[in-house]
Formats: sequence, C-alpha cells, structure tokens
Amino acid sequence: MTTAPPLVSIVVRTVGRAELVEALASLSAQSHTNIETLIVDARGDGLPSLELRQSQTLVSTGSPLSRPKAANAGLAAVTGEFVMFLDDDDWISETHIENLVRALQNNPAAVAAYSTTQRTSASGELLDEFFSREFDLAFLRRDNFMPIHSVLFRRRVLTAGCRVDESLDIYEDWDFWLQVAEHGSFTHVDEVTAFYRAGGDSETAVETEREKYEAESLSARWREKVLAKWAPTWSPAELNEVFGTFDSSDEIADLHKHLRLSQQEYQAALQQLGAEAEQARRELLASFENERGSFEETLTAQREDARAHANNLQTQVNSLQQATDELRRGLENLAQENKNLSQHLTAVLNSFSWRITKPYRYISRRVKSFVARSTAAPVSRVTAEASNNSSVSPMPTKKSRGKIKCSVDSPGPNIQLVDEDLTLAGWAFSAGSNVSISVSVGERLYRTFAPSLPRDDVAASFRATAEARSSGFLETFEKRFLPRGRFTLTINFDDGSDSVSLEREVVSLTSTAIYKRWLCDRQELASRQFEKNPAASSRIAVMVMAEKDHNDLDAYAASLQKNSAVAAVVCMISSDYEPRDYAGA
Repeated sequence: MTTAPPLVSIVVRTVGRAELVEALASLSAQSHTNIETLIVDARGDGLPSLELRQSQTLVSTGSPLSRPKAANAGLAAVTGEFVMFLDDDDWISETHIENLVRALQNNPAAVAAYSTTQRTSASGELLDEFFSREFDLAFLRRDNFMPIHSVLFRRRVLTAGCRVDESLDIYEDWDFWLQVAEHGSFTHVDEVTAFYRAGGDSETAVETEREKYEAESLSARWREKVLAKWAPTWSPAELNEVFGTFDSSDEIADLHKHLRLSQQEYQAALQQLGAEAEQARRELLASFENERGSFEETLTAQREDARAHANNLQTQVNSLQQATDELRRGLENLAQENKNLSQHLTAVLNSFSWRITKPYRYISRRVKSFVARSTAAPVSRVTAEASNNSSVSPMPTKKSRGKIKCSVDSPGPNIQLVDEDLTLAGWAFSAGSNVSISVSVGERLYRTFAPSLPRDDVAASFRATAEARSSGFLETFEKRFLPRGRFTLTINFDDGSDSVSLEREVVSLTSTAIYKRWLCDRQELASRQFEKNPAASSRIAVMVMAEKDHNDLDAYAASLQKNSAVAAVVCMISSDYEPRDYAGA
C-alpha cells in the first residue's frame, strides 16, 4: 500500500512584487506534490491582481503588515506536518522540498533541515557565492548562516511556542532559528536547491563583515537587540563556545601551511617553466636556422626559375615577331593572289564557255529553289501529321489510338525532285513509350532507327510530354542506293502498341537527265519558231551534256540535226571527253 507524502505548508510573504510570479512558479514545479501555499498579503489591499490556483490560499488582514507580523499570520494558518518560508523575491529548484522532507524523515531527532543556497544578482543572474556551512550551534549564536527559504522545519516547534519576534525589524529569521534550535538539531543537505536574490528589503545586507560589529551601523544595532535577548540565556560554557568561533588559529596555521606548500610548488613550477622556456628558445632558434636555410634555397631556386622564365618569354617574343613578319608576307601574297583570281574570274566570265553554260546554271538554280521550298521546316507551329489511311503500307500496322505524334519535314508532302543524296528529316514521339522508325520503298526495307535528336520547337508545342524533347531524326540515303525515276517512300512509326505510316513521292534523276528534259522543251520551241520564220532562226547554239557512252553522244548529235532546227552540230562537249568537232557546219 502506497503511503501519501506528508503535507508541506509554504508561507509566502509578499507586497505584490513582480518576482512573485517566479516564486510561485517554482512551487508549482516541485517534485513533492502535496503542498499548501499560504500567500500572506503584507500590503493589505487583498492583492487584486493575483489569480489563486488550486492549493493556494490568500491570508489577508486588510491592513499592511511588517515582515515579522506577516510571517506569524502565515504560521497561524499552516496545517502541514512540515513548514517553510519563501519570500516573493526568492525561488527554489524542483527537488528542494523533496530533498529536505527525506532528510527529516531519515533523521527523526532533527527538527529542521536546510540546503545549500546560491546568491544571485537582482536580475536573477547566478553569482559565485554560496551559503553552505555545516550546522554549528555556537556559530548560529554568533551569526545567521541559513537564508530563510533554505530551511524546512517540523510544525511541532510551532506547537512548542516558536514564533517570529515582531519587535525585530530585521534579523527576525536569525532569532527564529535560535528558537527552533532550542528544540533539536539541524541537518544540512549539501546540494544547491535554494536561490537568494540580493538587494531585497530585509536590510541585513552589509558592504563588509566589519560593518556588522560597528556600533553606529544599523546592522550592528539590530544584532545587539538579538544578542541582548539571547545572551542572558546562555551559560558561560555556551558563551565560551561562541567566542571560540572567532578563534581562527587553526585556520591561519592551515593557511600558512598551504601558503608554504604553494610557494614551494610555485618555485618548482617557476624553475620548470624556466627550463621549458630555455628548451623552447633553443628549439625555436634551431627551427629558425633550418627554415632560413630552406628559405634561402627556395629563394635561389625561384630566382633561377624567374630568370629561365624571362629567357623563355624573350624567346616567345622573338618567335611572335617572326610569326608577325610571316603573317605580313602571307597577307601580301594573299592580296596578290586575290588580284590574280579577280583577273582570272574576269576572264572566265568573259569566256565563251561561261556564256554557253548559262542554261545549265539557270535550271540548276530552279531545281535547288524547288527542293528548298519542298524541304523547308515549319516555323510558326509544330503539329503532328495525320496518317494516310488510303495508302497501302508494306509492313503490318495496328490501328492508331493517337498516342504517336509524328511529322516528316523533308521530303515535303509534294513530289520531291532529287539529283543527289536523299535527306529524311522530321520528328516522332509517343508518351511513355519508345518509337521505332522504319523506311521502305515498295517491299524493300531500307533502314530502321529511333528518334534521338533534340527538337526545342516540338518540346514547346507538347510541353506536357517529356519524350518530345528528343524526338528529332535526320537520316541520309545515298543516291546510288535509290531507284531511278518516280517512287513512293513509306515511313512507318511504331511504339509497340500503335503504328502510324506516312508516304512521300520522290523523283530521282541525274543532272544530265534533268538537262535533257530542258533541251527537249527548248527544241520544240525552236522548231515552232523556225517554221514561222526560217531566216530569223537559222543559227541556234545548243550545248549537249552527254553520258559516258560515246554512242549516245553521236546518236544525240544525229537526232538534233534530223529532228530539230539545228542545221549542223559543230562541237559536242562531254563530261569525260575533250570537246569534239563535227565537220560540215
């Protein structure tokens, strides 16, 4: 069966200072929970701003109370087994009451227990000052060494008649402890659990210990009142014990002993430090000499490196000067070559061969312009190209549900005329899948590949699909592998579940074939003009581009003379032969 902890009564004297909140908070945080708090209204106005909590009771007479009267008003209301004072400007730690209750329970002969107390500044900052003296009744008769809130005492001393002397404005706590000591001993718990704020209103603080014994000081006068009350009650032996507390012979001898030991230790330490300093000085000099030698070697090496670097820079300057001279001469040579080329170009432009090849240059520009218009990529907007469902694909395809987005930029949707290698360019992607592209002509599969080139324009139009960023492709098919004449190029796009097919019409001709077509058109026009006006069309200059076969050259010359307005072929120019003269022109 668990025994309930004993009730502890706490008497809190207050005049309503702001620090009261902190004092009460330290009581609420106690590990010993069976506590009654008696808040004594020393100001006499009922403390209207105070909000009482559970286990807190306000003790108020309606009139202002001095410190001793406020203490007795609180003592009159206590009901606990143990009692403690707490002024409103001090505070205690969480285990303060628990520790002191345990100490009294473990020492039935003791009537009070007290903790070690630490002094703080007025703002609550901890100071390096402690009240930690072990209990000594003779010393207590000489002076008080226990702050009022550091002591927990049994309520039976109140029953025995102990009360705070209301005739004492200060040192009332010293007088009270002397009363309690008449009924038993005090036990000390050497743990800091109480905190005493300096600068309170007890008026017991002195600047020096000597001030307590000077007749004109306020502290000395109140001490005299306490001693006048108690000294007559002490026996000569008890007074002699009190006087013995002033004898510091043993402490002085101990201090002398420690002083001698400290001096010896100081001398030994001084000698040791001197030896260590001398050793450090020697080591420092040796290190300095070593570092100076190393520094001089490094400096010499750096000087040599700097001299070599300067020589190298001079060599580079000389080389740059030579290179500048060579560049100057090269510019002069280029200027002369430019002049020569200009003269040569003028000669070429004025030559017969340049004038006679004008038709070929014309048809070449027209073909290139046509091809450029057909292969131009859209700029303003990227859209997916629809599949041609009416065309027949050489490869089986599934019905597309629209996952694949694709377009062929080159060749364009119109018939593409090519006389060189065929370039296939465009883009394709499928959201969440990889697209495979196959290119075929008829039943022949030419190539299979996948798009991988970046296409920023496609990505901008399909922002929500990551695959659009690398959807571009660019493939080249060499002319020698393409069929001659007109053929259909089928491009199939497949992502494993969907398939899209696009077709392009391509006409592949050689440059000679294209030029022959142009000549035929010009021959028909010349024939019609000759029939209308033979005299005006008697001389027509015709240039013939022939293949390697020499028989084709002869046959075409005969055809010109027989079927056109050409009276005679004077000269034939072939790509692989010297100009050939014909007689009879």
